[in-house]
Amino acid sequence: RGATKPTAGSTTRVTIAGEVQSVQVVPHLGSPSLEITVSDGSGRAAAVFTGRRRLAGVDCGRRVLLEGVARREGGRLLVVNPAYTIVE
Repeated sequence: RGATKPTAGSTTRVTIAGEVQSVQVVPHLGSPSLEITVSDGSGRAAAVFTGRRRLAGVDCGRRVLLEGVARREGGRLLVVNPAYTIVE
């Protein structure tokens, strides 16, 4: 996780390394969004990729590195359209 955790209404740059726990397509205003949940062992974060139905190689059980701007929303850490790297 990043060095600081955002509070409600604030944002901060984060780097999250962890395992993909879930992958789902969520319709939003007529456009699909891919939502993944990543766990690093100390907590979980959600990453949303707008306009996407799939990301090649991003499947449950894969390790990924996410980098982006996070905010707290609905009691969870949320990163929208982060850069991602699949970790082998």
